[in-house]
Amino acid sequence: MSVISPALHVRHAHRKDIERVNEMYREEYGDGYPYPLHPGMNGRGARIVAELEGEVVAFARVTEHAGHTGTFELGGMIVDPAHRRGGIASLMTDLRIMNVQTLDGHVAVAEPICSLSTRASQRNIDKHGFVSVGILPCKYPDLKPELLGDQAESVSLAVKAIDRDEAFDDRKLYLLAEHESLVASLVPGAVNLDRECARMRDPFPGIVRHEPVRGPRTVGSTFVDVPANWPDARATSAAIERDGFVFCAFLPRFGRTASGATFDAVRFVRTSRRRVRFEHIHVIDALAPLRSYLEERLGG
Repeated sequence: MSVISPALHVRHAHRKDIERVNEMYREEYGDGYPYPLHPGMNGRGARIVAELEGEVVAFARVTEHAGHTGTFELGGMIVDPAHRRGGIASLMTDLRIMNVQTLDGHVAVAEPICSLSTRASQRNIDKHGFVSVGILPCKYPDLKPELLGDQAESVSLAVKAIDRDEAFDDRKLYLLAEHESLVASLVPGAVNLDRECARMRDPFPGIVRHEPVRGPRTVGSTFVDVPANWPDARATSAAIERDGFVFCAFLPRFGRTASGATFDAVRFVRTSRRRVRFEHIHVIDALAPLRSYLEERLGG
């Protein structure tokens, strides 16, 4: 059992902390780390540091997820190696979940890395009640080139319902047949094909496209989210696949319509590589069927 030092102080990050946080990133990912903090980072969310005896030893942030109002991403976690396995990461995760509640968010999202065989970040988020719902291959370019070479870092996708327990009784899913078993393996009970289920009253919201992250040397993958609770979802998903995209995640409760109704989505990926090296993608057991599905289609 981890015991957190009583001298640990957690507070909101200040401008003066930027260099120390970036130093930790460089020590972890190398001098070429392409995503440092900078003073112009704004937007809804919170940025927190953990301080011990006057030195910042950890940083983490929570920011609103692009394209999905009310969904917040827990990201940027970094803990000084000398202070790991002491409960700091767990504490920072708990505090960020509280931040999402304060911000009136309905879903918290995390993207644990997949490059480490220990799967430590995936296991940490699992302990906090998150459900792993996807794999995002080759999303973040130019990280750990000594390990990954020119392949971008892949992350898993995990979600936690904030405002109430997850339930799918009132939302019918319109999925392509080959995706039904994948979604069922990710979130048991999610596949609702009940013909008597009420349809969404709001019009189909349309897709959300996430352009690739561009690093100094390489480019990450492109992602597209398709709202899944309308009949239009099947034809839209089929068209997305014809354009070279592959199913990679289920997004429960990610969206809200203009009237405030919650809806689900499915995410597709198109990588910038002809072949993804899956020996660099390590996942927990819950994601094993999806990893196999993606390797068949993207592994070459």
